Amino acid sequence: MTEHTDDERRLEREHAIADRMHDREFEFSQSAAQAALSNANFALRTLILINGGAAVAMLAFISSLATRPTVNLATMTAPLVWFVWGIVSAGFSVCFAYFTNYCIATSSSMKDRIWQHPWVSENSKSERWRKTAVWWQYLAVIAALLSLGLFIKGMLEVREAITLLG
Repeated sequence: MTEHTDDERRLEREHAIADRMHDREFEFSQSAAQAALSNANFALRTLILINGGAAVAMLAFISSLATRPTVNLATMTAPLVWFVWGIVSAGFSVCFAYFTNYCIATSSSMKDRIWQHPWVSENSKSERWRKTAVWWQYLAVIAALLSLGLFIKGMLEVREAITLLG
C-alpha cells in the first residue's frame, strides 16, 4: 500500500510540474503576441521615420528651388520616389514582423500539454505554424533591408541631383 501511495505522490508532483510548464507556455504565447505589436510599432517608427523624414526634407528642398527657372524639378523629384518606396517597403516589413510573431504565438498555443517530461510537445499543427513563422521572418528582414537600401539609393540620388544643380 505504501508503494502505491508513493506512486500517487510522484504522479501528483509530476502533474504539478506539468501544470507549471503549461502555465509558462501559455504566458510565453501571450508575451509573443504582445511582442508582435511591439515589434510592429518599433519597425514602423524606425523605418518610416528615416524614409518619411527624407521625403519631407526633399519636398522642402524642392519647394525652395521651385522659383529658380533653370532648375529641372524632375531631376530633383527623382530621389523622392526612392524614399516613398522605402516607406512602402517598411510598411510591408511591419506587417511581416507582425505575422511572424503571430505565428510564433499560435504555434506555442497549439502545442500539446502533456503530463510527462518535457511537459509541452510540438505537434503537426504547432510545427506548421512555427515553420510559417520562419518564412514571415525572412520576408520581414528582406523588406526591412530593402527599405534601408531604398533609403540609401534615395540619398545617392539626392547627391546626384545636387551635383547637377552645380
